[in-house]
Amino acid sequence: MNSTSATSKLKDIIGKVVLALVPKAFIARLFFFVSQADGSIITLSYAQDAEDLLVSKIFENQPSGLYLDIGAYHPKRFSNTFQLFTKGWHGINVDPFPGVKKLFDLARPKDVNLEMGISESSGSMLYHVFDQQGVNTFDEKRVETNIANGFKKRGTLDIPVDTLRSVLSKHAQKQKIDLMTIDVEGHELPILRSNDWSQFSPRVIVIEMMRQLTDPVNNPVFHRNGRQVWYDCTDVNEDPVHQFLTQQGYRLFAKSTVSMVYVHKLFDDGK
Repeated sequence: MNSTSATSKLKDIIGKVVLALVPKAFIARLFFFVSQADGSIITLSYAQDAEDLLVSKIFENQPSGLYLDIGAYHPKRFSNTFQLFTKGWHGINVDPFPGVKKLFDLARPKDVNLEMGISESSGSMLYHVFDQQGVNTFDEKRVETNIANGFKKRGTLDIPVDTLRSVLSKHAQKQKIDLMTIDVEGHELPILRSNDWSQFSPRVIVIEMMRQLTDPVNNPVFHRNGRQVWYDCTDVNEDPVHQFLTQQGYRLFAKSTVSMVYVHKLFDDGK
């Protein structure tokens, strides 16, 4: 046996051992690899459920662009925009959690990074902080859901907020927004309502739309950490967020387990 075949056999053994020891759910949830046609290029998804791969496919022939990331959370981890950033895109990142701006300023110094919230009017709002940053929220109903699901509330913070139209008027001006991604734990509609859609209509919108399962018998279920969360979109037409985006000229293009991807009708027409 030559050294090349021995190395190949060793890699195969190591791979099987890793697959046997590491939970499949862990691998499937955190790492998504997509091979190109010749199998020589591998792309890693940084998003929670590979939303960035869907977005990259949509914009595959566009080397640069502008993104708006609301509820940005982290420059890289669970990010729908980091992959675009590595390709030369730039954008506006918004998140209310204290200290996040410093992370983004270090990792994405050419982006506009804002430590604040977005809502229907300017001022301040109570931001509910939990033991897991990813479930922090401005939404009172989501607070109750989080507690029922076992998350521990750590306190509240008074956070400055402004409208989406105001933020975009200051930082996007006349630029065309290619992608807007929203992950705000129940605060989606106030953000959407605060925009001037006649002036700012992103070509593609990725929005997290998760709802607690109310009928476990008749609805598909995805089990996570002992909780049941509903991801089915069979009655999406009844969802207020979907209705609002449809009224603004968007159509549902694709979905992941936690997010919906909407495309504007003008983008469909090649504009």
